[in-house]
Order: sequence, then C-alpha cells, then structure tokens
Amino acid sequence: MIKSNSRVFLHGSACTPVYLLDQLAKNAGNYKNVELVFISLQGPELEIAKPEYADSFHVNSLFVSSPVREAVNSGHADFVPIFLSDIPDLFNDGIFQLDVAIIHVTPPDSHGYCSMGV
Repeated sequence: MIKSNSRVFLHGSACTPVYLLDQLAKNAGNYKNVELVFISLQGPELEIAKPEYADSFHVNSLFVSSPVREAVNSGHADFVPIFLSDIPDLFNDGIFQLDVAIIHVTPPDSHGYCSMGV
C-alpha cells in the first residue's frame, strides 16, 4: 500500500507500529520520498529517522517524542508546532492529504465495528 512519494499517517502513543516501522527501514531501498506524519510515537529511537534513510523517508512530527527527538534536534526530521485540537483540521481541510494511514484497531465485533485503542 505504501508507494514512493506518498504521505503516511502513523498511529502513535501506545499503538506505535514499531515492527512495521522496522520493516520499512529494512526495505528502504524500495521507497523514495515517503513522508511519515504522526503525533507522538513511543518506543525506541526511530530507525527510519536516521540520516541514512533521508532519500527514502521524511519524518514530519506533530509532537517531538523520544523516538524522534534526536532526528528533529539534528535537522534530519521536521516538527510542526500545532495545538492538539487543531490537528484534525490538517487532515479535514486537506492541508495534509494522506495516501495511507497505519492504525491499530481491534478485530471487528459482531456489527463490524472496531475500536482504535490498545
């Protein structure tokens, strides 16, 4: 689903897709200019935010959490200062048009509904 020149939203906090991010890093040669947008990731330092992945991935964080702090401080990743309450407008108003969203959900219940949480 993820192609070069796309913008990908990552579910963060306790739902950070650490394994999927590691797999993206391992396959970085297959991607060019993929922008990763997220609010707050948790876990280890984000491998794909390191300078050696700059041709493949561009990190654009809406909150500087531990996994991307070094990348933002060193200029290898961007930070968008924004109020938490204004973030939905980035997507609803088409400022950040998304191509892919990686989110964590429960299996569907008997009515087909999922929960976005841990």
